[in-house]
Amino acid sequence: MKTNDIEIMACIDEIYEHYGTDIDVIDYGIITSIGKKYGLSKKQKDEVAKILKSNGAKVVFESKITKYLSGDV
Repeated sequence: MKTNDIEIMACIDEIYEHYGTDIDVIDYGIITSIGKKYGLSKKQKDEVAKILKSNGAKVVFESKITKYLSGDV
C-alpha cells in the first residue's frame, strides 16, 4: 500500500468515525476539511469522494444539501 493510499484510508476512517458508516449525503467541504488534515491533494480528495459514493453516499456541495433534504434532488 502506498503512502497516499494510507492517507486516503485514514481520511475515510475519520469521516466514518465522525459520521458513521451509513452516510446518505455528505458535503464535499467535509472531505476537503478532513483531507487537509492528512495533506490530501484535490485528486486524492476526489478519490475519497469516489470511495464514499461507491459505498452509497451522495457527495454534494453545501448548496445542494438543503435541496436533497427537502426532496428536490
